[in-house]
Amino acid sequence: MIVLPADSEGWPDDRLSSVLAHEIAHVCRYDVLIQSAAYLVCALFWFAPPLWLAYAALLREAETCCDQRVVEMGVYAPEYARTIVELARLAGSNGIRYYHFLQPNQYVVDSKPLTATERAEAWVPTHPYRRAVETAYPALARAGQGLRGLGVRFTDLSAAFKDHPEPLYIDSCCHVNERGNAILADLMFQAMSSDLAAPQR
Repeated sequence: MIVLPADSEGWPDDRLSSVLAHEIAHVCRYDVLIQSAAYLVCALFWFAPPLWLAYAALLREAETCCDQRVVEMGVYAPEYARTIVELARLAGSNGIRYYHFLQPNQYVVDSKPLTATERAEAWVPTHPYRRAVETAYPALARAGQGLRGLGVRFTDLSAAFKDHPEPLYIDSCCHVNERGNAILADLMFQAMSSDLAAPQR
């Protein structure tokens, strides 16, 4: 079941399509089941901080994968950007700070020096994500710059691994190892800390 906000009946078709495409991607990936099981493990072993970091990374990567699928399904970046703006405004009206991060992906050209292991295990020239990423990421990055101008707290992390020659990617679908998650967590923390220290918008 997909639950939408009460005002969704008044949404334009392009916004409704992008939101539904994103949520359907979650359903197809069984994210609710997987995330619930992961949360149960974290609850049972609440005293182990690495598990909570892994859980946060799981949530983040699920959102990124669903974002990618939205673009693959033909929802254009400008339409998706408008939806993000509306989500940020909805969050802000409820006293919540909305942050949007564009995650790294090994198929973004020149975004990381790939090791031999990564090229063997995480780089598949014929992978459908490769074409989607190479096409969509530049558009998403440009849309992100526009989002900033509209008040959305957007940070482009697509080049976060550019100066990291060590192995980080562990599969062909953008998942990273513990070191990669630590790098992303640190960059996200820096972005949010800077925002929190800035004057209230």
